[in-house]
Amino acid sequence: IDVTTEIKTVKEKTKEELRVYLIGLIKTEFAKKGKNEDGSEFNIYELDNLSYKPPYYAETKNILFFYNVLYYSSNMAKHKFPFELYVKEKWSIEHIIPQNPKDILDVDIYKQWYIDLLSYNDSKAYIEIIDQLQKHQTLNDIYKDKELMAKLDKIVIEFEDTTHKIDNLLLLDRNTNSSLGNQLFKDKRVNILRFDKNGTNDKGDPVFIPIETLNAFNKTFSEKINIENWLKEDGENYKNAISERLADFLPKTT
Repeated sequence: IDVTTEIKTVKEKTKEELRVYLIGLIKTEFAKKGKNEDGSEFNIYELDNLSYKPPYYAETKNILFFYNVLYYSSNMAKHKFPFELYVKEKWSIEHIIPQNPKDILDVDIYKQWYIDLLSYNDSKAYIEIIDQLQKHQTLNDIYKDKELMAKLDKIVIEFEDTTHKIDNLLLLDRNTNSSLGNQLFKDKRVNILRFDKNGTNDKGDPVFIPIETLNAFNKTFSEKINIENWLKEDGENYKNAISERLADFLPKTT
């Protein structure tokens, strides 16, 4: 895109013409196609095709960003999304449930990561593994149990793609994201709410928490609110909320 030409084009339009023009640009972007190995095409912006993993990280970030922008236009007419902050700060995608327990050093948090993951995936078949995990008192005890570790490693591999899907992802600014680390849902929630209240992270760096990121941690779209874990039902409700708000822009599922 020639930025100079684009700016000139925008300046020449009336407010209504600009609105129609911008909607057209968004719909064109969201209509992008990808190709499968067999050469068949698919809609990149179908929510089920988006992921934290390449090659569609940028498209996933676009959806989360636009989801937040539309909140302001639909629910806060007198307020505008702070685009200047979005441009100024580096923004990234955050996993609601951490993607990997490898950096967790606390045994209780390590156990809870697997409990949260298996609860999120509604995996009742893994109750036996959780029982086996709970019998160990230290991380060294867990690591020494080769049979158990083989099962746990398998779980991480099996559910890796699941944790990268949009129903487990949200938008965060750089200063907030860098302060959270590999925390569990309930700990992330406490810290995000505190950062939002204070306007800074623990280092004193300014933060801006997008409204829909706050809403996700407060589960405003769920009938049963459990602030301890992010469950499969929460992920589905969150994804449905995104789908409903962006329905006029997203490609139709075939």
